[in-house]
Amino acid sequence: MKADKSRVSAVLFGLWTLVVLYGFLLHREPLGRASTAALHAWPPYFAHALAIQLMRCFYGCWILSLPWLIGIPLLDIFFFSNKSALERSLFGWAVGFWPFMGGLFLLGVFGLWTPMTMKGYAVILSMLGLSLQRHALSSALPYGRRTFRAIKTFDLWEKVTIGLLVLELAGLSIFVSAPETFYDALVYHLNLPALWLMHHRIFHIPTYYFSAIPMEIEMLFGLALVLRDAVVAKWIHFGFGVGTLLVFFCLARRVFSRQAAWVAMLLFLSSQMTLLLYMEAGIDLGIVFFGLLALLALISGIDAVDVRQKQHYFFLEGLCCGLAMGTKYTAWLLLP
Repeated sequence: MKADKSRVSAVLFGLWTLVVLYGFLLHREPLGRASTAALHAWPPYFAHALAIQLMRCFYGCWILSLPWLIGIPLLDIFFFSNKSALERSLFGWAVGFWPFMGGLFLLGVFGLWTPMTMKGYAVILSMLGLSLQRHALSSALPYGRRTFRAIKTFDLWEKVTIGLLVLELAGLSIFVSAPETFYDALVYHLNLPALWLMHHRIFHIPTYYFSAIPMEIEMLFGLALVLRDAVVAKWIHFGFGVGTLLVFFCLARRVFSRQAAWVAMLLFLSSQMTLLLYMEAGIDLGIVFFGLLALLALISGIDAVDVRQKQHYFFLEGLCCGLAMGTKYTAWLLLP
């Protein structure tokens, strides 16, 4: 009886999330105009625009994959192998984010923020990461098959919840593909990396207040501007949002149950403010991602039995707190 109530609650939360998304999209007038224009432009213009958006999405995924490619080997060498493949991937991405962003920062300090240098940096890291991840890539297909078989064992309610999540993220991707209109992004999230690229270095502007705040994710946006345009930066921020959902899943599954994890993801997407963040080239989802990942490391460290494993988890917690601080100054609240 209790299980039935939890399943019904999950579906109700999912339907409520879709209602919130529909109401939000309904009040966004550009959506109707964009849909009408797309229908009138079919084909060939719509197909061409779709190809462009897929390429932008690919560049965003490529940039986000670079820390993971170098982070997983570092996690295995200096830390440990987590039993959960999902948690291992999330912690490995955070570990790889430090050297990846450090390299971008050093390029900017030494005046090497040129398109050719930054593209070469991304290609070299990709080749290095792929060479280090040969074993992981060879086992990717079997792991995907096991994951697919595991999803087939889910009950009907869980499958419905997953479908609702996919539908909501697909709806949000429409706005991610649109040009940026967010004030903060146009003023400094994207403007400052563009200025750095113009001068080929990272520098402080005394008369520009926003150049003195943490600029960790903005350096990622600079790489996005080099590879394509500002829409790639929006896809990067959207990727942080997807990562945040995965961390929510890991936290709720560890503390409660798998069914509660799906509900937690739907609850996070049930706020209109959260939906708005997914459509912008901002940094807020980045700080949420690193903050929740620090909480996951803390809970994992408390649950760990081995003392050395506790130390590793607490070190990862501090690392994630540092990444959150480098994203936005309000992350100092995580320190206590």
